[in-house]
Amino acid sequence: MTTYEIAACTTLNASPEEVWSVLDNIPGWKDWMPATQNVRIDLLSHGSPRPGYRFRLSGGMVHATMEVTGYSPLERTIQFRLNLPPVSGETQCVVTPLEPGRCQLERVDRLFLPGPLVKFLDATQRSRFENLATDFMRSLKQAVGQKEPYKETYVGAPAA
Repeated sequence: MTTYEIAACTTLNASPEEVWSVLDNIPGWKDWMPATQNVRIDLLSHGSPRPGYRFRLSGGMVHATMEVTGYSPLERTIQFRLNLPPVSGETQCVVTPLEPGRCQLERVDRLFLPGPLVKFLDATQRSRFENLATDFMRSLKQAVGQKEPYKETYVGAPAA
């Protein structure tokens, strides 16, 4: 098993609470996150996101089962399993307050790949996952009401 990490970080002119109000509104993702605009979001749990909260994203032949596994005032973690390609992993978002009305958001995607998929990911999927992280940050900035463009701080590499 190989783990790939793809990380992105940015500063937002928003409080952690404002960031979470956008991210915790899972049905509202379609309003701001490009990767979900042609995807059906099925909530499999009732109420607000919390550990154990489940939902499913479906688009064409591809679907992902998602479960919230980390939920605190400064962190959210979602584990996922894709059917095509058969990949599992997790996405973690961590907010660091900087000053009133500003925070830093770090998003880390960890992809857990069985041996045969490593070359496939290198050849076809790695840049797609990196672009998803960049689009996420850019779109989140707009969703929390910012006009300034997203400036990429870093995009990560395979985990050691």
